Amino acid sequence: MVEVAIRLTVDADAAGRLTDPAGPGLDVLDGVARLYRRRVNGHPDGDALAAWDVMNAILDIAPHRAPQWVVVLCLLAVSELLDELVHSAHGWVRGCGSTTGFVVSGPW
Repeated sequence: MVEVAIRLTVDADAAGRLTDPAGPGLDVLDGVARLYRRRVNGHPDGDALAAWDVMNAILDIAPHRAPQWVVVLCLLAVSELLDELVHSAHGWVRGCGSTTGFVVSGPW
């Protein structure tokens, strides 16, 4: 009974997100991208699995919209990977992100 209630809640959330002109929401898209990154790196799913539940319901309702979400998810995943690379560059390149861009510092 609890599983049915949870599924109905997720389905209602997915339907609301599909009719929202702003799209499914960055929380869901970022959560799914975070889930992919965790699994690629062998980390546990954690709270990111909830985002996949919503995305799965969205795709069940509107499978024809899958290509657009794949593109967005890939961009989010690549953005996070770039952030990780930049932060591991030991100060040569700082501040990579969607809001700050690149700030390059070095001995030149």
